[in-house]
Amino acid sequence: KRLPNIISGGRAVLALCLPLLVGNKPAFPALYLGLRGERLLDGYLARKWNCRTKLGALLDSVGDLCTFAAVIYALSVWMNGIPRPIWIGALCVTGIRGLSFFIGLVKFRRP
Repeated sequence: KRLPNIISGGRAVLALCLPLLVGNKPAFPALYLGLRGERLLDGYLARKWNCRTKLGALLDSVGDLCTFAAVIYALSVWMNGIPRPIWIGALCVTGIRGLSFFIGLVKFRRP
């Protein structure tokens, strides 16, 4: 029953490896797609086995944040800086994620 949490934690750790693969264009997308697959798998297993936990929700959010930050970093390297529209979009996504996290804490007392 801990497998979904292990998968979520592993996703956060692997997402931190993404910036190391920025120069390796075949490996970066492969790992990114693998991380997206892990995201689907851990959510599916947690729901199917009815083992959703606060820790799992936190690890899921951390994994998403690490993946998002790594992709923004990769874009900045590949584009020699990030154009303003991408920064604006990144800030909007971050703001929406933060707001939904805060609402979850206030309304349900969990993320």
